[in-house]
Amino acid sequence: MASTPSLTLLLALLLPLIPLAVAAPEKHLVTHLPGFDSALPSKHYAGYITVDESNGRRLFYYLVLSERDPAIDPVVLWLSGGPGCSSFDGFVYENGPFNFERGSTPGGLPKLQLNPYSWSKWFELYPEFQLNPFYISGESYAGIYMLG
Repeated sequence: MASTPSLTLLLALLLPLIPLAVAAPEKHLVTHLPGFDSALPSKHYAGYITVDESNGRRLFYYLVLSERDPAIDPVVLWLSGGPGCSSFDGFVYENGPFNFERGSTPGGLPKLQLNPYSWSKWFELYPEFQLNPFYISGESYAGIYMLG
């Protein structure tokens, strides 16, 4: 069972994202990704969330809405370990909707392609798990700090 500090941290991480899903700020809308020449498969948003006004601390986020129905589909929070390992690495290199096309970077911008093994495709294979409880996952040191 999660402790109160763990639940507080979880709520602190997830609650700021709720307004983004309901009324996402259009100024944060991502309309194009360098290296990807097609239309994005769903809406993407990126920006910063202020977490400490007095010290000017902000967290970067990248939100990818569901390719099906964002109003009812589950929300997944992915966190990576550290030190110095950005969760964005996991988004691009592991389980996000895109990955890099092999051999496409000889001195230039890498080409992106849709990731056929993206976590967003998993529920197409196993729809019976769609109503199961939500869990937050991560790797390495994320197992320590995400549960505080």
